[in-house]
Amino acid sequence: MATKWRTLRCAVKLPETDETSSPSTVYQRRNFKQVQEQDEMGGGQPYQLWEFEERQLTRAEWDAMSSPAQQLTMQTLNDLKADIAFIGL
Repeated sequence: MATKWRTLRCAVKLPETDETSSPSTVYQRRNFKQVQEQDEMGGGQPYQLWEFEERQLTRAEWDAMSSPAQQLTMQTLNDLKADIAFIGL
């Protein structure tokens, strides 16, 4: 079963779907936004990071989700979740 979404930060914007960096795992990412951090070690200079949600799926899970009907269902569900989060429910 797919793991839960977790919030991560990275210096570069990673692809939304990564099927190549691992032979056994597919990474899905969503809700990208840039955030600013203060460099506490380097004189307090601000720097930009990408914050996003990520989950990991096995190849079998990814293959099962890759059917066109499943993709449409998942996209619709994710859009609805984003709309609900945007209006604050």
